[in-house]
Amino acid sequence: MSLGSQTLRLVEPNQRSLLLAARLESGAVQDGHVAEAHHPAPGPQERAATQLGRQAIESRQKSFPGNPRSWLLILFVLSVLGTATAWVPARWNEALISACVCFLGVLAYWKWSQHRLLFLDPPSLILLGLASWCWVRYLSRWTLDRYATLEEALAWTTHALVFVIGSATLRDRRARHWLCTGLIWFSVFVAVSGLAQYYSAGGHIWWVFPSGYPDNLGFFVNRNHFAAFIELALPLAAARALRGRMWPEATATALLAGSAVASGSRAGAFLTLAELLAVGWLAWRGSTTKGPAGSRLVVLVGLSVLAASAAGTGLLWQRLRSWELTSWRVRIWASAVDMIRTRPWDGFGPGTWAFAYPAHAQFDPGALVHHAHDDWLEWAVECGVWFPLAFAAFVLMIVLRRAISPWHIGVISVALHAVVDYPLQNYGISLWFMLLAAASWRATERQRQGRVVPVSP
Repeated sequence: MSLGSQTLRLVEPNQRSLLLAARLESGAVQDGHVAEAHHPAPGPQERAATQLGRQAIESRQKSFPGNPRSWLLILFVLSVLGTATAWVPARWNEALISACVCFLGVLAYWKWSQHRLLFLDPPSLILLGLASWCWVRYLSRWTLDRYATLEEALAWTTHALVFVIGSATLRDRRARHWLCTGLIWFSVFVAVSGLAQYYSAGGHIWWVFPSGYPDNLGFFVNRNHFAAFIELALPLAAARALRGRMWPEATATALLAGSAVASGSRAGAFLTLAELLAVGWLAWRGSTTKGPAGSRLVVLVGLSVLAASAAGTGLLWQRLRSWELTSWRVRIWASAVDMIRTRPWDGFGPGTWAFAYPAHAQFDPGALVHHAHDDWLEWAVECGVWFPLAFAAFVLMIVLRRAISPWHIGVISVALHAVVDYPLQNYGISLWFMLLAAASWRATERQRQGRVVPVSP
């Protein structure tokens, strides 16, 4: 009896299947035989265990029961819907998307239980834990406003399920490629149509629906949200331009960068430039010939500067010289710090910032302050200081996993943008953020520690 057969007989039948599965993946088992010429052919028990191991590997390689891209297509469509309805003042769009995602979550759990598969990585557990905490606060009435807490609990549940299902479907590299392509060109459409409406729609969405704001950018009535959405797609387009087809993706990158600058978002303009430099550094470091990578980066930056100049930089310079807008935020942040000192560990309840803030306001801006203009501070006020720390752990797990990848750059940018605004409160951004976080988690799954992965997604 071969050493491999002896080893298999020392373990339980299910463990034997997994052991043979591991050997099959590594090439040690081929066509039901151990790949050692001097060993005799395995017996019936070993053949049966090999077949079970092969089935286990096929289940894991599928990464999701059914066609992964079908599930990803549904998530993609729901994310597009979230962006297309980001301007809607009523929250029916978020309720509809949450209902669809929760239904997908139930269906995914049912299929997983049938195949005895469960895709819960540490980041997934963190998000599910945050969502569970919101539900505990709602069910126990431990909040200033139960309806606001219910909305927040649904939002965190939606985000957790998008990440869990996305991380299962995005194990397939072709699925990640499809997501990258779809996001790039949808973002170009949003950028171009947004600028067209900004200069000609007079505060109307698609020249028809009044937004209530004089300077909306397409689907977004908040320029910072528009810029944050662009930040998610720009690194992927730039990476492809530097390592793949030059001109289609370079044109897309220039349009995205120009629209972010023209929006007037100060943080958006800074982070856009940082993203271009970061992707350029990755391309230069990962290239065996430094010359072509450097020349492509120069062309890419030049096209982006031309696009920004054509789109208009006047609003950005005007806002950079204005201290009034920044002073308002600093005073709101000071009020938020005072609120955290009042209830540092439990907060006032998820989603209750607008209800708790007036009692701690240090000035009257003449309008209702719906958000803290800092997602991290707002989470600390509503749920306690541990809540943003847990989300920071989620982001760090995604970013610091084994290898450097362009998928990470958009996630990092939006997480940093959330320090000075509230982009993750908008489904038009947060759903894409979770999908890209899932893609980032899977894109570096098999990379060696410290290795720079290919820059093109």
